[in-house]
Amino acid sequence: MELTDYFTSDDGAQRHHPQKMPDTHGTLQLHGRPVPSLLRADMGIEVTVPNATWTSGRLPASAVNFWISISVDESSGEDGAPAPMVQSLPVLRMTGSVPLLSELPGLSIDESQDDWDAWYGNDAPALIENHLTFGPWMDDHIAVCWEARVEDWCSASPEGPEPGRLRFEGALRLKHFTAHTADPDNADAWMCATWGKAMIASCQREEGPWCNPVPVFGGRWKAVWYRPTPALSPI
Repeated sequence: MELTDYFTSDDGAQRHHPQKMPDTHGTLQLHGRPVPSLLRADMGIEVTVPNATWTSGRLPASAVNFWISISVDESSGEDGAPAPMVQSLPVLRMTGSVPLLSELPGLSIDESQDDWDAWYGNDAPALIENHLTFGPWMDDHIAVCWEARVEDWCSASPEGPEPGRLRFEGALRLKHFTAHTADPDNADAWMCATWGKAMIASCQREEGPWCNPVPVFGGRWKAVWYRPTPALSPI
């Protein structure tokens, strides 16, 4: 089955998601041609809670950020291989509040506003004209189709039939939730209130060391990671 089949069937209706991941995590294309040696594709959710007294209720949208990272095998020897990333995916602009994971399938996000922070790679040109659509969940992966254009790419470039165009179609692994907080003892409470007790309980929890004080936290802070298990079923 092609990964495209996870988005639509012949009649245009969304297919029921499979219970297990396909053997491939997807395809990455640049200039209309496949990029070999795709290693992994991850999505993460970061939370920053500057107020140490936040102990109950769903997190405000301003505290939450979604990111995406796609990487290829750097040992393949390919010069200038892409490593597209989105450091800030504007999910919250589309939903208006922090969405449950079960609310992501079917959501489409475009660049109607200048609120994408997307890049061709580290220290590389920006990605513009971004458009991303979430498909169904498959265990701890979610199907996506992401298209973009590399900024300032020469249109006369001979690399392929679609110079400067980048497309990823495949499955992103939900790598982890990361909570940055000065009050780690209460992190579970507001993570559960936002994404559901069963969702957070299914994750492996890990606390990092205390970090030096910064103004946003009013003192020391630490990261708390919630890593989904492979058997995760968000919906």
